[in-house]
Amino acid sequence: MKKFKKKYLDLRLIMIVCIIFALRTVGLFMVPPILSMYGIFIQNSNKLLIGACIGIYSFSQVIFQIPFSYLSDKFSREKVIIFGLILFFIGSIIAASTMSIWGIFIGRMLQGSGAISSALITLLLETVKKDNRLAAIVCVGITFSCTFVISIILAPIIVNFVGLNNLFWIMAILTIISIAIVIKFIKPMYVKDVTNNTSISIINLFRLLKNVFLLELLLNTFSISYLLTSNFFIYPEYLILMKITKENYWMFYSTIIFIACITGVPIIYHIRNYSNIRKFYLLCISFLLLSCIGLLVINNPKIFLINIQIFIFIYVVMSALLPTAINEKSPKCYKGSFMSIYNTSQFLGTFVSSLINGWLLNKYSLDSTIYMNIIIIIFCIIFNIITNFRHKIINK
Repeated sequence: MKKFKKKYLDLRLIMIVCIIFALRTVGLFMVPPILSMYGIFIQNSNKLLIGACIGIYSFSQVIFQIPFSYLSDKFSREKVIIFGLILFFIGSIIAASTMSIWGIFIGRMLQGSGAISSALITLLLETVKKDNRLAAIVCVGITFSCTFVISIILAPIIVNFVGLNNLFWIMAILTIISIAIVIKFIKPMYVKDVTNNTSISIINLFRLLKNVFLLELLLNTFSISYLLTSNFFIYPEYLILMKITKENYWMFYSTIIFIACITGVPIIYHIRNYSNIRKFYLLCISFLLLSCIGLLVINNPKIFLINIQIFIFIYVVMSALLPTAINEKSPKCYKGSFMSIYNTSQFLGTFVSSLINGWLLNKYSLDSTIYMNIIIIIFCIIFNIITNFRHKIINK
């Protein structure tokens, strides 16, 4: 009976965290496509400022992820989460109330400064039983995928019926609902162990970052995020060749994501207890290299379909395994901080990829972005091989 009750509480917390993530991200996923299509009509707008409005959210996340999670390790996770949601709410209000592109820029910057993803995931992972942690991460990942697809479907409807400003008002309302959920459901069921908080310091945190396996995981995280962003620069060109219209993008991506989730979840559960998980990471990254080379060598729509399915499948699998591995390898009193470094690696990969790919497409051709992806992957493979070799020597 006690075991059943704990399982029920774990499932309840997983559902609550997934709902908070969904409420917070559904609006965020709508903003980039809407801004890219309609941002030029906003007062004082130009293409550079539109790009800045899209990218400033990730930049703010990169800056504030670690400070927020450090505070959540030092004090209370739920209070930090509520404070971050309040910042997100203020940013949404500012963006909703303005008629200028600069107001949207400031609002998006404030939204990004409420960097609670790491604190929320850490709270989830340290509260549920160890056996349920991977399932929790998979559920969060599936929530992101579903929210992404829903956002693509709803984005044109929202902008046609209510406009961009009202989208930010909707985001503000959803944020209030999220705060209410945290206060009502998370605070009563979450008790943080504060016995080791006195030992927490930034100096010790950076000393712990010398752990080579953690660095390997963070590099893999950065690379996967870089490639995901880069591929969304590349894929539209191939979709045009396949005569898939923009109105049908949501159907194409939702099908690919659905297949990746259905095939990926069994692999995740099978591989989670694999003794040499590093070899599996290396295998995944090697397949990514082959898929990039395939885009350059074989200009065929069927090969492109296989290519994108392989990439999304690997992204789904590694997005579930990497945060779980980082949580398990990080010291107890630094779990929030290490999860923030993981999320920072993600947002940094997205931000750097946006800058580099935008510059490459402006100066050179589409192939140059694929070549850069190959360089990133090769570096990642070399680092993984070196750390694997070093691990074998230490074990001997």
